[in-house]
Amino acid sequence: MAAVEAGADRQIRVRDSETLEIQFEFRAHDGTINALAWHPTRPIVASGGEDHALRIWNVDTGELVREVYGATAAIDHIRFSPDGSRIGASTVIPECKLRIWDFDELLAGPRELEVGAARAAGLKAGTESYRRSQ
Repeated sequence: MAAVEAGADRQIRVRDSETLEIQFEFRAHDGTINALAWHPTRPIVASGGEDHALRIWNVDTGELVREVYGATAAIDHIRFSPDGSRIGASTVIPECKLRIWDFDELLAGPRELEVGAARAAGLKAGTESYRRSQ
């Protein structure tokens, strides 16, 4: 079993959950990492931060699986649905948007998917971007 941590140093560290020994670490973003989320059934972690990118990582290998660009503000929260079929990411002021994607379709999509073009990329109707109530 593994544990992950991240923060202002732009690194993601994967640790043994029992000994807390670092198994490996890697630079994950070009700014502070604000959010991490574990996929509920796969060895996948999603990260987001000040560089406006959402990145999907394989925590067994440290491999970058997907990058999602297009937000105009820092990503501050990421969550997977309980069954892992969807992933959501929200951004801070001034954008204040929540985006939700079908996770498997996101993984199968282009290497770089502009967030605002999610529908144009063929993601299903449930994949929407909308302004949060403030």
